[in-house]
Amino acid sequence: MNLFAKRQLPLAAHPRAESTFIANTLLFDLDGTLVDTAPDLTLALNKTLIQMNYPTVSLTNVKCWIGNGLRMLLKRAILNSGVKVIEPELLSYGVNLFESFYRQSIWVNSSLYPGIIDGLCRLKIEGFKIGCVTNKRRSHAEALLAESGLADYLGVLVAGGDLPEGKPSPQPLFLAAHCLMSSATTCVMIGDSKIDIDAAEAASMSSLLVMWGYYGGPISIGIDTKAITYFDDIFRFITLGS
Repeated sequence: MNLFAKRQLPLAAHPRAESTFIANTLLFDLDGTLVDTAPDLTLALNKTLIQMNYPTVSLTNVKCWIGNGLRMLLKRAILNSGVKVIEPELLSYGVNLFESFYRQSIWVNSSLYPGIIDGLCRLKIEGFKIGCVTNKRRSHAEALLAESGLADYLGVLVAGGDLPEGKPSPQPLFLAAHCLMSSATTCVMIGDSKIDIDAAEAASMSSLLVMWGYYGGPISIGIDTKAITYFDDIFRFITLGS
């Protein structure tokens, strides 16, 4: 089923329902939340696997594996071939190949999800502070944000490698909040995976789980998490606070 098959009304036409969360800062995941990066990741990953003499993988596989950075994505692809143990040196060699191939095709078939630019523009106009917290390597995240036009809407980027631990550790969320001069209680984390929801819970932040992303596994949704189908559902659940 295509989540975007239903025609959306213009953002301004949606009435604001009774909000669940009061916040002044929104922290977005990147892959699977703002940008559909799976096609270009699959392209670069399969070039890497061919170079390493492993079988290629499908787009569907990659969508299920995204979220923990390129190293883990490559590791999952190699293990999928039936390999039981991967030597660290071989994995590091593969990661270097993967990064090189991905830099060459970071914005070839990737695309913004529907409503992203209009939605971010409205959030900025309403006065929300906006950040991006991703496990993607900084050089790749910065290139993707620049190519997609998203960089202009963000007050901070916290990327993979900026801290010793990435999501689901709460530390990247704390750093983003600090850079935006916000407290955890005034932030909402918005992402497509269990990693994002777990990170928000660990940081004592509320969260929105987007249903257009990649993660297909079970996610327990508590009272501090709401699921949304369209970007402009954000305005149904969040009201700007001080």
